[in-house]
Amino acid sequence: MSQASARPLSSKLPQLTPVSRYDRVAGLLVALLILLATAVAVLLFMWLAGRYADTGHAVPVVVYPGEGGDPSSIDVTGMALAAPTVQEIERETDLPIAGFTNAAALIDQVIVNRSAEVANLTQSLALPTSGGGSTMGAGDKPAFGDGPGSGGVARGERWEITYAGGVSLDEYRKQLDFFGIELAAISRARTVEYVRNFTQPAPDIDRRREGDETRLFMSWRPGSARQESDRRLLEAAGIFVGDKEVVQFIPPEIEQTLAKLEFEFAGRDPRTIRRTLFGVRPHGDGFQFYVAEQVPL
Repeated sequence: MSQASARPLSSKLPQLTPVSRYDRVAGLLVALLILLATAVAVLLFMWLAGRYADTGHAVPVVVYPGEGGDPSSIDVTGMALAAPTVQEIERETDLPIAGFTNAAALIDQVIVNRSAEVANLTQSLALPTSGGGSTMGAGDKPAFGDGPGSGGVARGERWEITYAGGVSLDEYRKQLDFFGIELAAISRARTVEYVRNFTQPAPDIDRRREGDETRLFMSWRPGSARQESDRRLLEAAGIFVGDKEVVQFIPPEIEQTLAKLEFEFAGRDPRTIRRTLFGVRPHGDGFQFYVAEQVPL
């Protein structure tokens, strides 16, 4: 049996020459030149294509006057919006259109049936625009006018008193008595029942007072917690309140004190003040008013 001689495998492969650093740099430069030439060729083609392309011609715009509308865009004659029907509104929204329509019809019927009262109310709410203007009075209307009055907003319109929240009813009684404030219940027949001295076991009640009332009076905003306190004090004194209007009568000396505090707060002319908010705080053995906020006209 013949024996084959073993030769190394490397002797059968061609010998490879290592790549030098010079060859690598030369290859990179050649590749960059080819890429640059390609980019230049593409840009040249795009420039030539745009140069000889048909750009077209501009078409002049001509405005023809006619029935198409006003060129000034002011006249809107003939323009209208198609209002949706009730059925479309009910289909697209959750509004109870039928109930709203019934309520509106009911309001119209009430206005028709009580037209005289509505007319009187409108007349009473109308603000005077001429005549003898004055800031003196009951404080229930702004002092507009061009007469000899000093003008501005009346005290009863621009003043507001805020009693500290969380004050007990007994503490509130002490504050009213300290300032000499009277509570009154005014009926629709314009009869007035006065109550004062709330810290006494039996407060003083006056139902026979006659003559014109010239003192400044204040009334609470609807829903105020102190409004309910005034009603409770009147009812505890034996006054049936019901639907009567509850007001506070401010003594003249307290009114002057408030006027002085209002002026000293910022030195403003009272005719230039829209609103002054007074607060009440303890002071020594009693209480005192102070200006919490002031809004000019």
